[in-house]
Amino acid sequence: MLRKRCSLTLPLNNSKKYLRILILGALPIAGLFWFLHRPATSSEVAIEKPSQLNFKKSNELAQPKIASVQSNEVEIAPATEGTQAQSLTGVDQQKWSVFKNVLETKNDNDPRIDRDLKKLSRPVHQALYEKYDKIPAELRNEKGLVTFLVARDLSSVEDIEFLKKIYEESPCLSLADCKTVGPDETHHSGVNQTTLVYPQMNTLYQIEIQLASHPELLNDPVARTKLTQLLVQAESFPVAAVHDKAAAIRARFGL
Repeated sequence: MLRKRCSLTLPLNNSKKYLRILILGALPIAGLFWFLHRPATSSEVAIEKPSQLNFKKSNELAQPKIASVQSNEVEIAPATEGTQAQSLTGVDQQKWSVFKNVLETKNDNDPRIDRDLKKLSRPVHQALYEKYDKIPAELRNEKGLVTFLVARDLSSVEDIEFLKKIYEESPCLSLADCKTVGPDETHHSGVNQTTLVYPQMNTLYQIEIQLASHPELLNDPVARTKLTQLLVQAESFPVAAVHDKAAAIRARFGL
């Protein structure tokens, strides 16, 4: 009897030991499974594709609201105004002051963009051309505001020629340094990719709006030719979203 009792006790102790090992081993696996399949938090939501841009009424990004440009540590370097800006007077000078303040505050939702910065004069447009060249390449939102204002008031061949030049630029590779590919930021790479083409994309959206609301623009053979050249140049821009949008506009308006 004693021998039988001992023979039964050993397997029972071993079973408990194996059970503890199995439970302890399963806990890390369960934790990993939860981590991989947990719901995304609001801070992890990123804009995944350029179709989520909304430039039809303003130059702001669509929801969810992001601060990718503001998190970029590049600042506008202090610089003297261009000759065109220095020569502005009266109402033009007041509008320019509003524009500079919007740049400084980095507020895409500033109501003055739609209230005070519409129907800008030719001298203000020329000052915007100069300002675009002075803004560091990494400040995509600021450069995008300039192109947005020019494209929204598209009124001359000179405007078209200016906008065409932004598609002749090399693509910006990183918000930290346009000439260098930045590290892969898992939760923000989609947002950053959208921001990198901000000037190019919002310009195309505004051109499409202008052509749809003012078809008479295409009645001028010179303007039609210049707009076609701009869109052809945009199609050659080596970013798929920009290429595809430009091609779609050309197809829509037969350019």
